[in-house]
Amino acid sequence: MTPGPAPFPATAHDDRALAALLATLVFLAIVAAAVALGAAGSVRMLDRSGARLTVQVPAAAAGHALGLLRATPGVARAVPVDRATLLRLLRPWLGEDVADLPIPALIDVDLDDTATLPAIEHRLRGVVAVIRIDRADRWLAPVVGALRRLLWAAAAFALLPVIATPLIAGRATRHMLARQHEGVALVRALGATDRQLAAPFRRRIAGTALAGAAIGGVAALAIVLVVQAAVAGPGSDLIAAATPAPRDWVVLAALPVLLAVLAIVAGRHTLHRAMGAPA
Repeated sequence: MTPGPAPFPATAHDDRALAALLATLVFLAIVAAAVALGAAGSVRMLDRSGARLTVQVPAAAAGHALGLLRATPGVARAVPVDRATLLRLLRPWLGEDVADLPIPALIDVDLDDTATLPAIEHRLRGVVAVIRIDRADRWLAPVVGALRRLLWAAAAFALLPVIATPLIAGRATRHMLARQHEGVALVRALGATDRQLAAPFRRRIAGTALAGAAIGGVAALAIVLVVQAAVAGPGSDLIAAATPAPRDWVVLAALPVLLAVLAIVAGRHTLHRAMGAPA
């Protein structure tokens, strides 16, 4: 009679500890990845905003400057700022008589590429008496730099659980085998094959890995959803760009699966090396 799969007493404490560790790793990976993806979205939005400038010209030259800008290659959009809006913004600072002051006209300009800016600026100054040109990329540069550093730090932090998961799963499998050493030796002496001996361990590793990944994944994704809902609605474009896009959710949802697979593969590899059973 061929022995069936070898049953071994489950060590619930070890299983719970491994599941908790994997849940923590999955949780940290998803949160760090969400921060990295949010920072990447903000950087992309600010890079687009960097190709933007505000041109101040005398009010009498606004029409000429606007036509010149719209006819200039490299200018994607040129829109005059509404004078009533401008006066309303300046009134708290300059008083009720602000309409009597020589307030310059403002033109918001979006460029196809920041590389075209010097040529556009030179052409403007050669034709129109420009008071000032404010480039968005100049004051956005420190913000973009900080976000890029945050992006790389969060990406590195998200990578740590990916590296740690197979190491922890392999160590937990070795510990599991060590605790069951006498039982394995006894069942092997009774004629069980290595494949039959490894079967219950493979099931425990897979079940524990899937449970831990599911718990950590659900908790982390729920927190990301709560944060996204809290900042949703009208507000800063920068905050809106930092919330996960549909493609980002695919990446976040794939992380628990990835870490569970890594844990299962590492556990089976450890079994194969320790028992000689096919992984």
